[in-house]
Amino acid sequence: MNKHANCQKVLAFSVATALLLFMAACSFEKPEPTPLTLDALCGDTGEYQLEGFPWGASYESMEASVTAYEIGGSKLDGSKIYMTEQEYELRGQNSSAELIFYHGKLGDVCFHFTLAEGGEEWYAELLKELTALYGEAESTERPAAIPGKAGSVEHLWKTDKTGLQLASVTSGEKVSVELKLLSREVAKW
Repeated sequence: MNKHANCQKVLAFSVATALLLFMAACSFEKPEPTPLTLDALCGDTGEYQLEGFPWGASYESMEASVTAYEIGGSKLDGSKIYMTEQEYELRGQNSSAELIFYHGKLGDVCFHFTLAEGGEEWYAELLKELTALYGEAESTERPAAIPGKAGSVEHLWKTDKTGLQLASVTSGEKVSVELKLLSREVAKW
């Protein structure tokens, strides 16, 4: 009977622990995505820049306001890439921000969106609004490697110091859209 009582105690403890872990997991709420608006991509100075992400800043100087983790980089261009834990929302689609530091200075802020349905229409609406806000962009189209499939398209708006890029790549049923702000001085574009 002692063995049976011990098994019941272990089982009761296991069930109680599992319930506590489940309740803790359920009570953890992911923060709401930060809304992005296309008109906020160009500051008062006329340069493309997102508030809270100053060009040329070091990661260390941004750590207090941005929680991110390193995901890669390149020795060739001295870059380090960080992904924010905070998500951002643009027209119903969510993305983390990818921050690229060149030789320790912030040079690019990228948002990647992958859409299964309606991606081409979503891209077209973004392009239409960006064109209304910032004028005609330089455009580049590349055909797909597979005949009959859509390829990629890129639109770039530039100032003397900064740039804004909207690009899409269609692969099968998915459309990948990248919205990138860049410092032409830091990243040497």
